[in-house]
Amino acid sequence: MWHKKNQESVSIVIHENMLSLAWLQWPDQARPPHLKAYKTITLQSSEIVRGIIYNPTAIKTIIQEFLMRHTIAHIPVLCAIKNSIIIEKYFHTASSELSPEIKEFFKSKVWNYCHLGSTIDHDSFVVYACGLPREYMFHYRLFALFAQLNLLVVTTTAMAQFMLYKYIYGAAFRQSQLSVDLARHTYDLTPFFTADSITRVVSIPSDLHSSWQSQAPMLASALGLFVAKEVS
Repeated sequence: MWHKKNQESVSIVIHENMLSLAWLQWPDQARPPHLKAYKTITLQSSEIVRGIIYNPTAIKTIIQEFLMRHTIAHIPVLCAIKNSIIIEKYFHTASSELSPEIKEFFKSKVWNYCHLGSTIDHDSFVVYACGLPREYMFHYRLFALFAQLNLLVVTTTAMAQFMLYKYIYGAAFRQSQLSVDLARHTYDLTPFFTADSITRVVSIPSDLHSSWQSQAPMLASALGLFVAKEVS
């Protein structure tokens, strides 16, 4: 379940060997989100393995140093994960209703899904579904308590990117165009998000430009988490 719209929050994006932190703020309805701070850290091989945080003290220190530096210790935290423990599938169904196959996929998992519209030839509907075994979700909740984080959301980077895609297009969003872009990028929107596309929807101070441009997909996921309530 997505969070209610926050005026500001911190997005944490976790890959197998990388962690990024983005402090985002919404000044008002008339202006785009503002990136207040951003940091990416390359992790050691033993800190997070297949999604399991084996060195919680080190990860807590990284996150808390970021929060304390910017005096935002109690800010809501949103998290997107990309690693091998996440189970992600694209289902082709005859209708927009959830099929028995999808419902079976959801058993024993904490899950989320997103209707992506019809295929290019309009012969079926596409549903993206992601699942996290319940013990892993419990693992992240325990880590949030240990690290003193106000964790509101745990989802996948792909889900966050879908939300950003819809936000970028706004009222002009069409599922038919999403189908074309998904087919073009083999159901991976990561290449869609460039530095140019991101700077069109978020205000980024000049002193932060060098800290994120080489990790545009990471910031795309972070921004997708932040704007998700606007488009879900």
